[in-house]
Amino acid sequence: MDTVDFIFGVFPIVVTLLAAAAGFGKLRQEVADVRGDMAEIKTMVRELALDLRRELREIRAMPYGSARTAAAEVIVRRIDAEGPQERLAEALLDLVEAYSFTGQGHRSFVAFARLLRLWDSQPEVFDESDEHNLFWEFKWVAGDLPDFPEITREQADAFHAAGVANGGTTCEEPPGFRDNGVGKLYLAYLRDPDGNKICALHRMPKA
Repeated sequence: MDTVDFIFGVFPIVVTLLAAAAGFGKLRQEVADVRGDMAEIKTMVRELALDLRRELREIRAMPYGSARTAAAEVIVRRIDAEGPQERLAEALLDLVEAYSFTGQGHRSFVAFARLLRLWDSQPEVFDESDEHNLFWEFKWVAGDLPDFPEITREQADAFHAAGVANGGTTCEEPPGFRDNGVGKLYLAYLRDPDGNKICALHRMPKA
């Protein structure tokens, strides 16, 4: 093979290698850019988390009243929409507290039900303080329940029927009236497929 043939034979290989090297350099730059973007995003997330913790502390420092309750509601909605989920338990606990100490115990029921679902599905988002507060606030919610007999007998029956239709089982006898010594109650008990005991309660109005 003479020199000319060698050059023409090697030239396409050289061109291919140079192109590959250029492409690899571009790829390395793109990877570096992505890593830079990821580092920036992580920094932003950490800053947002710090800001959120500060906001939660500021809300807890506010006096009980409509302003504190509104602020607690806003921050729960924001975490729902934007995260981080790690702070949702703390925010919901603050909301339950805000409702409970402003005579709005009935409004705490939904927030507390969300806390219980979160505890069942993501217990890792509850730190030691959140866990303590969850069980402490359980007493507040349970204490408020008898004051709000809005559940009708028809709703209790519908709850029981829906539960049984979806895998639940009747327990504590079929739905019906009970007299516990402090008033007449209409109770509908069932166990869900996981074995949790649930009750819909209708308190009969006092005569």
